Formats: sequence, C-alpha cells, structure tokens
Amino acid sequence: MRVRRVKEPPYPKEIRTTVYGHAIPKARARVVGTRRNQKTKAGEDIKPHSFTPKTTVEWEASIYGQTLADKPPYPYEGPIQLGVLFFRRMPKAIAGNKAKRARALAFELMPAGARDDYDNMIKAVKDALNGLYWLDDGQVVQYIPVDGMHPGKYYSDVPRVEILVRFLPQG
Repeated sequence: MRVRRVKEPPYPKEIRTTVYGHAIPKARARVVGTRRNQKTKAGEDIKPHSFTPKTTVEWEASIYGQTLADKPPYPYEGPIQLGVLFFRRMPKAIAGNKAKRARALAFELMPAGARDDYDNMIKAVKDALNGLYWLDDGQVVQYIPVDGMHPGKYYSDVPRVEILVRFLPQG
C-alpha cells in the first residue's frame, strides 16, 4: 500500500491583524478556598483552586475569535517576531482639550498608568494566540515595530490592537 504525502500549504512570512475593542490587561489567577478548616455545607473540606477572572477570559476569547480569519494554516513551530500596538480610548480630560487631543492623535501624548500595564496587556494577546498562530508564546524572540511605530500604548478614537506576527526561518 502506498502512502500519499499531503503537501502542506505554504506558510506566510508575516500576518497582520487588528482586534477591535478596549484591551484588557491579563489579570492574575485568583486562588479561593484556602482558609484552614473551611467546610462546605455538606461538611467536606474545601480544596483550594484557582481561576482566571471573567474579564480576562472574555478578552482572550475576543482576540481569538477576531483573529481566526487571519490565522496561518497550522501553528508555527519556529522563532517569531511580534509587534503589538494598543490603541486606547482617550479620557475626557484629553478628548475635551483641543491641544491635548491633537498631541494624542499625533502620538506625542501616550497613556501611562499602572492599571493598563503593557506587559500584562501583551500577555493576554500572546496567551490568546497560543495554539492558533504558534505552539507556545515562548517562541516569541523579539518585539518589533509595526509600520514604523514602536510597540506600546497610544491614544485613538477607535480602541483596537494591531498585531504583526513575523515567522522567522527555522534552523
């Protein structure tokens, strides 16, 4: 019996995609049921367990769903360069001030704050694309600019995340 080899579809050099919506930073997993001698109504001991907060799960599902149409034929196994731009909605204090608004739209004024930490925002994107674009986010070897803009957070009238995935040759 002859075995026919199926030719794998050609792999793209890079993929660009946009996810619309307000980016949510990856939240830490929560652990519950850790008090000693804590019992259920039936009298059983409560075993500690962890869960990912609902907002994180929903945002990662949104990223996954919006990037499905642009996904590669199968998850990549080699090294990857990743560029991610987060465009945040302007706060009222900036949007209402013409000078500040113009600076924000020219990317001279950038969002800063502990609530939307860039590292945690990029973790949500990387985790959402695990198994879809690549096997494991540990394959990302470098963060790269997207259309000449450095990876980071910017203001815009349209909240979105622009993603550039560049697949490097293996070996």
